[in-house]
Order: sequence, then structure tokens, then C-alpha cells
Amino acid sequence: MLKHKRQRQRSLSVRLMMIFLAAAFAVLLLIVAAFQNISQERAHVFWKEIFSDYFYSLSKDIQPPYDSTLIASIESRTHTQIGVKNSAGAWVSETPPFASVDLEFRDAGDGRIEFTHWRRYFILQIPRQDATIYFYARPFENENGLTFTGVALLLSILLVIFLCFLSIKRLHKPIGWLNQAAQKVAGGDFQQRIPTLRQDELGQLSDTFNIMSAQIESMLNAKRQLLLAISHELRSPLTRMRVAGEMIEDEQQRSELVREIQHMNRLITELLECERLETGHRALQLHDIDATKLLRELIEERFARQRHLIRLDCSMNSLARLDPVRFKLLAANLIDNALKHGEGKDVVASWRQQPDYGELTVEDKGQGVESEQLAMLTDPFYRGDQSRAHTGGLGLGLYLCRQIAKAHGGELRIESEESKGTRVIVRFPLSSDT
Repeated sequence: MLKHKRQRQRSLSVRLMMIFLAAAFAVLLLIVAAFQNISQERAHVFWKEIFSDYFYSLSKDIQPPYDSTLIASIESRTHTQIGVKNSAGAWVSETPPFASVDLEFRDAGDGRIEFTHWRRYFILQIPRQDATIYFYARPFENENGLTFTGVALLLSILLVIFLCFLSIKRLHKPIGWLNQAAQKVAGGDFQQRIPTLRQDELGQLSDTFNIMSAQIESMLNAKRQLLLAISHELRSPLTRMRVAGEMIEDEQQRSELVREIQHMNRLITELLECERLETGHRALQLHDIDATKLLRELIEERFARQRHLIRLDCSMNSLARLDPVRFKLLAANLIDNALKHGEGKDVVASWRQQPDYGELTVEDKGQGVESEQLAMLTDPFYRGDQSRAHTGGLGLGLYLCRQIAKAHGGELRIESEESKGTRVIVRFPLSSDT
């Protein structure tokens, strides 16, 4: 089974939304900058060419002794501020913010009024013999904070952003379906299909994925049917060969033939068992068993000649609810594999039991396996070291063990160090619904 490393996932929808927002923000800045520039230019023209006559007319009403009430009244009516500086250079009104700044004024065109701008202020200067009158204002400053229009605009922008996000999420929903289905297919579930509700490129991709899954499922089913048919058909000729072999007078030839026939029978059994577990025929015959007792029986029956190489190390409590036939088949494959690759050294089989799980471990002291091959050792028909082909087998042993562990709701993992040996650990859950 492929194991995917979980990394921090970055949603494609969120990333597209961020790109959209960044682009929208940049465009908005350009629009605002252009609008401000145009507005300032228009205000500049208004103050220079249109308001100048109006303010010149108002300035005639501002006469000594420069009554503050009159000035305040004019400010209120015109939404401007007024500054008055007498001929001595002293401010006889409220001091304006630019009083200490050396401003450069330009003639408005009629010789009566001069204008300039400072920061966000537009300033008109009307020189007279007795005083200089200043009209100044910041046309684009909102003194009352956000207006209703501003709040409505802000809420509208947020609503548009939210609707864009929902649209992008809906647009990319098939990608989420495709990701989930691909993960299940990677885990061996080839019956996964993706809803095809759209006619765009993502809909075409979903159709292609469904066709691919169906073809893979069809090919695998055909392969399984072929394996099952061949395995069943081989049973009868093997039985006849076994009977005929028993009639051979030469003891050595008879023993070799019987051994090869037994080996072929085991291979067929493994093939059939693998396909039963793989194709859904997983009804386990669960019983309360003594794992230690079953391991001892297995060693005495199957590995009597190699008993001196096998050390059994089990905990006192070894009662578990498992399928005894398949448990023995799993243990037999693991021990047989360890003996084949243990180079004549001791093999340790152990059972350790915890309240919620039991753990079967088989360990050899052989040459070990390269770390790059560990993940593939449980693949069907995988032979990691072709130089060991003389040991027999089709590479089904560990695959079958993994299938048996999965059928029990457990897991199989392999640990190995080169030149030190290999350890196979199978963990079985011991809950009541196992």
C-alpha cells in the first residue's frame, strides 16, 4: 500500500482567490490614483477659473476690523477656511496650517487673485492694500468619517469578493472529487467514479478518469479470473501426479517429486487465498484462539526438520479472536521466508499481547533488504533480489500476509538493516468487532 506523506495542503481555490484579489487590488489602486489625479486637476481648474471670481466677490465683504463672526459665517456658507493677514504681516484671524511655509503663488490670469496648493490644500490669495485674504480648503477630505455611500461601497466590495470565492470553490469542486477518488484508487479501490455534471475541461477530465478506472478494474478482474481458473484447473493434474509419484520405486526421485508437487500445491493455495481476500470474499472464521499454541503446532507440523533453528518467544497471555487457519498461513509464510533468507541462522518468532492489540513478529539474521525495496516487498509477484530465485516462490508470501492482516483490520510492516537481518511485524486489533 502506498503511504502518502501528509504535507501542508494549499487550496487551489484559495490561491486563485488570492491572485484575483491581488490583481483586483492593483487595478483598484490604479483607478483610485487616476481618479485622484483627475479630480485634483479638475478641482485645480475649478478653484482657479470658476471659484476665483466668487471668492474675490466675497473678499470685499471682509473689511476691518475683520469681524470673526462674519468670517465664520462665510466659512460655513462656502465650506472653506479664511485667513487674514494685515499689512504688518500679522494674522488677525485664526492662523492657517501653512502660515510658516514659504509658498509660491501663481497668477490666476486676471491679475487680482493668485493660487497655489500645499499638501492637500487648495489656496487662493487675494492681495489688498490693507490686508491679504486667504481662502483655503481640502476638497477631498471627509471630515465626518465614512459616509453611508462609503459603507455601502465597502460592503458591496466584500460581497463581490465572497461571491467570487464561492464561484471559484464551485468551479474547482471536481478537483476535490478527483483527488479523493485518485487516493482511493491508489489504495486499490478501482470502483471509484467521479460525478460528471459539467461540460468543461474538468468535466472531460472526470470522464477520462472514470474510463481509466473502469479499464483498470476490468483488466484486474480479467487477471484474477485467469489466475483463479488456472489454479483450479491445476488441482486435478497435481493430484494425479501425486498418486503416480507415490508409485515410483526410487526413493530419492519419489521424495523430490512429492516435494515439488507439495510446493506447487502451496503456491496454488496462496494464489487462491490472495484472490479470495482481494476480491471481497473476506468472511473470516473468527474464533478465540491461543496464538502461542497455534505457533507451536505450526512449527512442529510444518518445520519439524528446521525446529532447531526456530526460537519461539511468546507472552503469557496469548488469547486472541482471530481466524486460526489464516493466522497459521500467515505465520507459516513469515517463518518460511525467514528460514530461506536467514542463511542458516536462528529465526525468532514472538507473540506480544497488549489490551487492544496482539503483535506477531518474525525476525531473521540474514543479509537484510535495501531500504529502497522495503515498500515493494508486499507487492504481488515482487522479487527484490533476482539472485535468490533458486529459493522458489512467486513473490506472493508477503503479499498474502499483508492481505490476511488487512482482512483482520490490522497492518504489516517490515524493518530491515543490511547485513543485520529483517524483522516483519504484524499487528492485529483485539477489539470485539475485529
